Amino acid sequence: MKYIDINKRFTEIVSEYITAGYTLNTASMNGSEGEISKVDLTDGKEILRVLVRRFDDCESLHSLTGVEITVGRVPERDRVTPHDDSNWFTPWNNHLDQLRQERFFQVGVSQRGGKFYGTRQEAEAARAVRFQRYKAKREAACRE
Repeated sequence: MKYIDINKRFTEIVSEYITAGYTLNTASMNGSEGEISKVDLTDGKEILRVLVRRFDDCESLHSLTGVEITVGRVPERDRVTPHDDSNWFTPWNNHLDQLRQERFFQVGVSQRGGKFYGTRQEAEAARAVRFQRYKAKREAACRE
């Protein structure tokens, strides 16, 4: 999977909400917390944020990295009102009530610099292969 596939998935998720009657809520999309991209949507009662950002998963022995798409509801405590452009309050990514999340783990990098993504299992398998190649190369260098 390439980054274009992540872009397509992001578009599909946003389209699902627009089809369900949500509209863009541009007033709450200003500012950045370092995310790759975000879209705020509203049905007039709530604001949902569809967010693309990089992650580091440190749960495994060696950290895995990748890109995730998260859909979250902006909580009332952030006091952001749909269709209000006064900019008094800002929705924060780390405050979102997470509704769903899809993670795309970095599996490799092409010689031209493009990254490849897949499942956690694919990323762990690729990391194991890279480690075995590193060990074999190091052992060969020590024998010389």
